[in-house]
Amino acid sequence: MKRFRNDSRQSRAGFTLVELFLVLVIIGFAMAVIFPVMAGAMSGGKLQSATRMVVMAGRHARAMAVLKQKVMNVEFDLDGSKVSVTSEDGGVEFSRDLWDLTMVKIVEVRMGEENAQTEGKCVVPYENNGTCTPYVLQLSDARGQETTVEVDPLASVRAIRK
Repeated sequence: MKRFRNDSRQSRAGFTLVELFLVLVIIGFAMAVIFPVMAGAMSGGKLQSATRMVVMAGRHARAMAVLKQKVMNVEFDLDGSKVSVTSEDGGVEFSRDLWDLTMVKIVEVRMGEENAQTEGKCVVPYENNGTCTPYVLQLSDARGQETTVEVDPLASVRAIRK
């Protein structure tokens, strides 16, 4: 007579379909919670990076104006969301796109007591002694978050995120 053995190793060798499905559901829920948070953080990072780029352009212009003893200009292209540092003789020292227009754009630039400029190009001169015309620049991203960069005559910078 033949006996049947219940070999526990053979019957429990893998995972059941229900167990695999349960793990996939848990991973799906975790991704649904984490993904929106990560996407928001990345979008905010682009605005922060563009703000740093604007500050860096101003600092570069100030340093080059003092080093070369000539007027350097920071040029903001409000239509193309681009910032450039040029010398008074027209040579380009530094030129960067802030980001794709769908991500971050320059909303306005206000120099001194003048009205805000919202289109075209705005040029801020940095004198050979390191001073500049005070200006306020406003950046905005696709989610509606804004950052304001304030620069005083001695080129001290303050960035305010709204």
